[in-house]
Amino acid sequence: MRIEKVEIELLRLPLPRAMMSGSSSGANGGPVTHINMPVVVITTDEGIRGLGYAWSLLGGATATKRVLQDDFAPLLLG
Repeated sequence: MRIEKVEIELLRLPLPRAMMSGSSSGANGGPVTHINMPVVVITTDEGIRGLGYAWSLLGGATATKRVLQDDFAPLLLG
């Protein structure tokens, strides 16, 4: 069995109500209103699919997606 396809999506999920995070305090702090969630779907040559995800409250979601897409995905293929 070999991995043929790695798909990465970035979801931005709104929270039902804003919350404060210890990381969001200070001069630039404020309420956290959403969760960033990178989702990875891996498909094999036998048609088996797997799904994985992570989440974060603050910045770095786009960078995380790019690292998964540009650095990790090529290592998994084949």
